[in-house]
Amino acid sequence: MNLTEMRGLRESWIIAMEASKTAPNTIEAYAGSLRLYLDWCESAGITEGLEQPEQVRRWFAHLAGLGRSAKTLNVRLSALRVFAKWAMKEPFSGISESQMGRVEWAKGGDYIPDYITPGQLGQLIAACAGTSFTAIRDAALISLMYDSLLRADEVVSILARGDIDLRRRSVRVRRGKGGKERSSGFSPQTAQRLDRYQRARAKHPHAAADLYWLGKRGPLRYAGIYDIITKRGRAAGMDIHPHVTRNGGAVDWKRRGGSTEGLMAIGGWTSLEMVQHYTRAASIELALEEQQRLYE
Repeated sequence: MNLTEMRGLRESWIIAMEASKTAPNTIEAYAGSLRLYLDWCESAGITEGLEQPEQVRRWFAHLAGLGRSAKTLNVRLSALRVFAKWAMKEPFSGISESQMGRVEWAKGGDYIPDYITPGQLGQLIAACAGTSFTAIRDAALISLMYDSLLRADEVVSILARGDIDLRRRSVRVRRGKGGKERSSGFSPQTAQRLDRYQRARAKHPHAAADLYWLGKRGPLRYAGIYDIITKRGRAAGMDIHPHVTRNGGAVDWKRRGGSTEGLMAIGGWTSLEMVQHYTRAASIELALEEQQRLYE
């Protein structure tokens, strides 16, 4: 299968993933991984797609040279494997076998996930200063994602009516990971930002839309959330992605003395090991503070 054929199949693959109700952030990550791979093949003068595992290994070596983590490499490999498996079952796809199983998973240590601190959250909010609709919206959105530990795909599924209660300071998560519903909360400061957004939203051309978060053309999608976070991050001098708000909120929860059980319920985690993985940074920070006290 050549690169042109693979690019054409990429759109069909996205449609198939949407039909199978794959999570929007997974679709974004997988489709983006395939596009990056095809772009690299083109720049490297490679005309065939997935027939030779060695060219995939060359791509991974290139990514590793750019400092990409083992986790990132494995997301890329997972995307290529899932695409190849799907294409093999599709009629007229041009691919009858896959060599992706011969490409080894990347190995890495137990890394600390990226996160933002309360100070950095303040910088992000400051980068949203202004009275425009987008400024008010972005400040409210970032604040809510940090406080409530929402994933980007959970944010875009919030409904305009009934999902956010400003007086109780609660948000209903209708489409959590694994299709599980839950509730979360937020601070009085976030409630104030959401109140401002709701008053601005009421005057938006798409105010009648069912979904809560709006952009110029209507409800925001996952890509819109990603653009907001990265754009505001650049304005604040940070190279970040949406997940750092969730990670930062989890670290802050533990720093404030919150329980692991409460964090699991609020964040929608079902594995204690996963929660501990995401809060390692808080444990290390607290340990360093304790060490400093011991040496005083």
